[in-house]
Amino acid sequence: MPFADEEQRREYMRDYHAEFRVGLRRTGTPAEVERQMDERRLEREAYLRAWAAANRERRSAARREQRREARRQAVAAALGKLSKS
Repeated sequence: MPFADEEQRREYMRDYHAEFRVGLRRTGTPAEVERQMDERRLEREAYLRAWAAANRERRSAARREQRREARRQAVAAALGKLSKS
């Protein structure tokens, strides 16, 4: 591959090896690489959506538990005052 200077060749090879390390240069055609990248993007988006949904559920469950505990402590304090008087 002809390059205007040595720096362009080094930059190209640096990019090539970076892409190779993440698996984008293991196949042949650009169409296959693009298809793989789209599949990975869709998998990542699905994973992130599932993670966000689970995280929302986990946080709302924690908030419900905190409200229950606060209510239980308030009732226990009220009962303690009644039993002392």
